[in-house]
Amino acid sequence: MNIAKIFSRPFRSRRPKNDKPDRIERMSPHVVYLPPHGETDRPILDAAVGNKSSLIIDAGNSPAHAGLFMSKIKPFLTSPPCYVLITHSHWDHVFGFDTMKISGLAHRETIRKIEQMARLDYRDDALDRRVAEGTEISFCTDFMKKEMSEEQRAQLVLKCPGNSFDDSISLDLGGVSCHIRHVGGDHADDISVVYIPEDKVLFLSDSTFMDIYSGPWSYSPQKLLPLIDRILTFDAEIYVRSHSLPIDRKTMHEELKELKTYAQVVDRLGDNRQEIIRLLETMENKPLTPDQSELVDYFINGIRKETIIEK
Repeated sequence: MNIAKIFSRPFRSRRPKNDKPDRIERMSPHVVYLPPHGETDRPILDAAVGNKSSLIIDAGNSPAHAGLFMSKIKPFLTSPPCYVLITHSHWDHVFGFDTMKISGLAHRETIRKIEQMARLDYRDDALDRRVAEGTEISFCTDFMKKEMSEEQRAQLVLKCPGNSFDDSISLDLGGVSCHIRHVGGDHADDISVVYIPEDKVLFLSDSTFMDIYSGPWSYSPQKLLPLIDRILTFDAEIYVRSHSLPIDRKTMHEELKELKTYAQVVDRLGDNRQEIIRLLETMENKPLTPDQSELVDYFINGIRKETIIEK
C-alpha cells in the first residue's frame, strides 16, 4: 500500500499533505486546531474553548509537536485548559503529553497501556528489536525516527494522565460542553470520541481507521458495524479524524454508509472474494475502483483473523 496517498476516506492511507503545518485554524465558534502533518505522522491537535476553561484534545507525537501547538494556541485560549484528553494510547497521541504541563484525562485502559509504554526503550536498537519480535511495527517506528532523533527518544518522558473514566464523562467548560465516550474500534480498543453539541463537532480520533498492528491491515465487521451505529447517534455537522482535515456531515455519512455496506456483505459471504466483488458490483452497477477492491481485502483479512482466533 502506498502510504503517501492522501487520507481522504477512513479506510485509505492516512498521511495528508499539509502546506500549513504550523498554523492554527478555526473549526467552529468554540474549536480551533493545528492541522495534521503526514511527513512525520503528526495528528490533528484541537482545543475546545469555553468561558470557564478549555479542553485540549490529544498531546501530539513528540515534545516538539506539543510545544508547537501550545505556543501557537496561546492567543486562542481565552480560558485556562482544565485537561489534556488523550483519545487513545498510540504513540502519536501521547508522546507530547509531558511537555504540555496540563492535567491529563483518559479512559482507564488508555492509562494502563501508557503505563506499559513508559517502561519501554525508544532508542533505535530497541525499536528495531521490537519490530523483529513483532511487538512493534515499522509503520510506526519509521515515523518515530523521522519525528525525533535517537537522543530525543532516549530522553523522552512518558507521563500518564492522572484522571480516568470508564464508559463516559462530560465536562462543562462554560457555555461549551464536551461529552467524551469510549467507543473502541479496529484501530485500538481504548479509543474515545468527543462530542461538542453547541458546535455539532464530533472528534472521532482514529476510531474509523483499520487495524494496522496485528498482521495484514484489516477491518472486522463485528467491531466496525456497532461503531458506525454509535457514531450515527451523534447529531454532528463537522467530523474530525486524527490524520485528516475536518469533513462535513454529508461526506462522513456517505463514507460510513459505504463502510457499512462492505462490512455487511463480507459478514454474510465470508472470505469468498470473488462472490463479494460480484455482489458489490451488482449493487453499485459498476466495477469496483482499486480503493474499493482494497477495502474488500481489508475486510477479508479481518474475517480470516477472527477465524484463526475462534480456532
